[in-house]
Amino acid sequence: EIDIHTGLESPFNAYIADELPFALIKTTKSPQTIKNKSLEFKNRYRLDEELINQAYQILQSDNVSSDYQIKTEPFITVSTITTTDTRAKVLFNEFNPCMEQMEGSAAAHIAIFYNIPFIEIRSASNFVGKRDLDSWDLNIAFKNACSAVYKFIQEVNLNKVN
Repeated sequence: EIDIHTGLESPFNAYIADELPFALIKTTKSPQTIKNKSLEFKNRYRLDEELINQAYQILQSDNVSSDYQIKTEPFITVSTITTTDTRAKVLFNEFNPCMEQMEGSAAAHIAIFYNIPFIEIRSASNFVGKRDLDSWDLNIAFKNACSAVYKFIQEVNLNKVN
């Protein structure tokens, strides 16, 4: 999960912040910590890789997975919804995300702080870029998200994660 607005204003690119010179959160409690070594997070938050792999396997084997694509790519957290193709292209070229949303980095931050395994399962109703409400398909996005989360909850084995 990448928080694209947390950082220093870049003198070179108005759309992209430079990395902070300090960590926003440090932890030795994270499941990813090795031998009590502290992990530091600035604007990029690690998700639980083992849980991601489990989710991917579960959702790939799902009978309805032919109705949607399963990806394990970065998500970006934005504080301003992208509404132009120009900005969408800049963000894609910089971060190569598969999803733009507004909540992910906050959820990841809290999960790290409280040592909770964290992944994101999302579904899109539209492509990022020019805002065309007529092209949105909220019903299929809701259906796909609910189906994926339901399937994941039914089959995930948290004992393997902890």
